[in-house]
Amino acid sequence: MTDRTSIETARGISGVEVSLGHALVVVSGLSEEAWGQRMLEALGALKDADHSIDFLKVSSSGFSFVVPESQASSARDALCAAGFDAVVKEGRAILIVRAPNIRDESGLVARIAQLVVRSGATIEQVGDMHSSVQVVVEAAKVERAASVLRDCIGMVEIL
Repeated sequence: MTDRTSIETARGISGVEVSLGHALVVVSGLSEEAWGQRMLEALGALKDADHSIDFLKVSSSGFSFVVPESQASSARDALCAAGFDAVVKEGRAILIVRAPNIRDESGLVARIAQLVVRSGATIEQVGDMHSSVQVVVEAAKVERAASVLRDCIGMVEIL
């Protein structure tokens, strides 16, 4: 009898990584009437200040994004100089949870979020790709959340 090679992709969480040294910048006070134009002005101000942003999330009254912590004050200053209300939340980390075909596994992202919250961390932003979800949390609480998720590596049912 020969060994078989499985072509089925493993389900569930396959890896957890932590990226430290980030800050969350929150911009508020955009009016709905001029939202599109003001958004373009804000992004232009960031571009002119040579800032690259990640995790851009928009709402009807503002937006938020993640930058390296070393660039947070400069990003805030560029936005404030352009007439925006911007605040910085320093000490943020990105928790990267890898799971093949994460979008196809019903409820997996929700279960990951539940475990992060149960660990004591507050989720501030979420992003996803075809094989991972990225969660922005306070750096002081990221290792506990990562540990809880690492305990679930290889498990199909994580709750």
